[in-house]
Amino acid sequence: MLDRPTLPVDDITRLAANSALARRRLAPLGYVKGMAVMFAAVQRKLAQGDPAALEMAKPASSDTNRDALAHYASAFAALGLRNDRGGVETLRHLFVLMFGLGLRESSGRYCEGYDREPNRNRLTSETAEAGLFQMSWDARTISPFIKPLCDEYQRAGGGGYKAIFAEGVTPKPKDLETVGSGEGAAFQQMMKEMPGLAVETAAVGLRKNGGATGHWGPIRRHEAKLYPEADDLLQQVQSLMSTVPQGDIVLPPDVPVVPVPMPTPVPSHDTLWVQQSLNVLGANPPLAEDGISGPLTMATVARSRRHADCHAATGAAGQGARPHQDHPRPRRRRQVAAAGPGQRRARSDHRQSAQRQEDRARPARRRGHAVADAGVDLDRARSRSRHADAGGRTERFCPADLPRADRLGRARQDGEMVPGHRPAG
Repeated sequence: MLDRPTLPVDDITRLAANSALARRRLAPLGYVKGMAVMFAAVQRKLAQGDPAALEMAKPASSDTNRDALAHYASAFAALGLRNDRGGVETLRHLFVLMFGLGLRESSGRYCEGYDREPNRNRLTSETAEAGLFQMSWDARTISPFIKPLCDEYQRAGGGGYKAIFAEGVTPKPKDLETVGSGEGAAFQQMMKEMPGLAVETAAVGLRKNGGATGHWGPIRRHEAKLYPEADDLLQQVQSLMSTVPQGDIVLPPDVPVVPVPMPTPVPSHDTLWVQQSLNVLGANPPLAEDGISGPLTMATVARSRRHADCHAATGAAGQGARPHQDHPRPRRRRQVAAAGPGQRRARSDHRQSAQRQEDRARPARRRGHAVADAGVDLDRARSRSRHADAGGRTERFCPADLPRADRLGRARQDGEMVPGHRPAG
């Protein structure tokens, strides 16, 4: 039910604040006030012949499995409350039961999020509950009136007396979270942003699927209590509404309605759809379209994601080909300018000078010891490669390029003598 400015809201909230029910401090004061205002709003709808209100106020049936009023028949009878005639009295008794249900489901907190018990099954956007009475989107099948009520609030962009229900309630960060996406996530948000919608959808749901096998566990187990103080308060509201003239159900210009942003529905697909789509795109090997996320399906999905990331990064088109396969990069050749004999000789002298400096930087060996290890051969080979000129010709190796110790070792290997050397006797 949308916010109706023709209701005496201030008078109703004043009655609620001074009631015995409020003095018991069972719930936030905003919950007591909000339930009283919503009873007045639905009572106005009932007087105007609204189909959803007529569904709430119809006489109790004999179906204890589905009708909450039939399931609670003995509890109502103990308080002297009759529901066999229907009308505004039956509507009032339904709100008495809903007051106790809201205490069990959300402690009267309009912004209550989904249940986080560890033993709960994995939640989806269809099964995640939210709001005063912890309803989920799969409950829309309970009653044909739930979907039209949601559409009514969405068309108006809000309503539901959230400012009244919020008194004494501080939302927690987890209360702002939703599960999933699409219509289910939007319904969770609406249950918290429009508490009046939560009241009305729960009211029609209790008459269709609120019995011994119904949607609400506290109702099935008779854990939702009937508070006589709640009935006393609603009787006062009923009497007050009987004195208020019927007005047009319109929103005056000075009461703006702030639209509540709804999340954009995001299409969700199951495993079978993914397998079929990959096969259409040419999955190799083809996937068995059985709806099971097996190793082959997961590997194919991962491979397609890698190809998609490659396309997004490079902008290449095709069937996942790498950029260098479609557009090979030209190999760069080293451009070497032709050099004359004088330039080649200058470069050769420069290399020899650099080699001598490198040899001097090496650790000095003891005098008189020959160097006959593999390191000399490796140095000689490196010297030959260094001395190759631009034309690819290798210069002759010169023993004078070796350090002094190397020259001594070469002399001993060749059987020659050098000045100052005395053969061993």
